[in-house]
Amino acid sequence: MKVGGYTLDLYCDRELDKTKVDGTTIWRHNISWPAQFVGHTYYQCKRQAQKDGWVFHRDGTHSCPDCVKRR
Repeated sequence: MKVGGYTLDLYCDRELDKTKVDGTTIWRHNISWPAQFVGHTYYQCKRQAQKDGWVFHRDGTHSCPDCVKRR
């Protein structure tokens, strides 16, 4: 018997909040990431992520649902 699976871990590539700490600019997310999707193939996981609001950009980056709402 063959058993297989695929796990897609997504991290948001967009910044949400800009904060100055001791003169240094820090970018922070309000929600903890990464998000994890499990399926049989990459495309099945990608479809799940897109249903949850993740956006896949042509340059290979990803945006979380929070960033998509803010843009």
